[in-house]
Amino acid sequence: MKKNICGLLLLLCFSTVFAQNTVTEVTYKTVLNFANLSEKMTDKYSKSEINTIVNSRSGYDAFNYTLLFNNYESLFWLNPIEVGMESEGGNNNLVTLYNREKDSKFYKNLKDKIWLENFMSSGDGLLLLTLKEEKVEWDITTETKKIGKQTCYKANLNTGKKVYGYSDMSPDISVWFTPEIAVPFGPKSFGNLPGLILEASIGPRTYYATSIKYNVDKTINKLTEGKPITREAYRASRAKF
Repeated sequence: MKKNICGLLLLLCFSTVFAQNTVTEVTYKTVLNFANLSEKMTDKYSKSEINTIVNSRSGYDAFNYTLLFNNYESLFWLNPIEVGMESEGGNNNLVTLYNREKDSKFYKNLKDKIWLENFMSSGDGLLLLTLKEEKVEWDITTETKKIGKQTCYKANLNTGKKVYGYSDMSPDISVWFTPEIAVPFGPKSFGNLPGLILEASIGPRTYYATSIKYNVDKTINKLTEGKPITREAYRASRAKF
């Protein structure tokens, strides 16, 4: 459906207003729903392969993520958890999934136009990716639902271009954002919408907000650890293998 600009502007008039340095904390959880696989994925994988993927990712429901933001800056990361050791009878799937994500962090600064991502690369160690802010084409619909106390609008990502590291061959991506909290942030590096993203689905995986705390006594720190590299340079280096 076409963008309902008038409706969104009216909602923005009643949006939560944030002081420049006021920090809000959002907690997200994640879940896999393979019942809603897109045709792109069902064409690519057999039923047995999908079952293998489901079983290998059974630990995602144990994860909690944190998003800190003020009116121009945000930081998103996976909260530490105790996963045990595989040799001591720990959940092998959980250990693998956690080790894969535990070093990933996403930082945005809209005022200074800085977009950074920590990423653990096999053979390269911890990288500090410098990313270019992308012009994202969202299809904002008039479909709404309540998430907590907030009225949210659904938006679908136009993946005809390479955005957020995804291309037209990537899984379907859709989000639910609320103009009642008028900041352009969300899980991972998603954003560029007239409201906070409270739910984001990337193929079968969904991030969903479970709590929002306003005026928290926490600081948003710019990412500095890791070997600096651009996303383009990293892709070029991996293409050689």
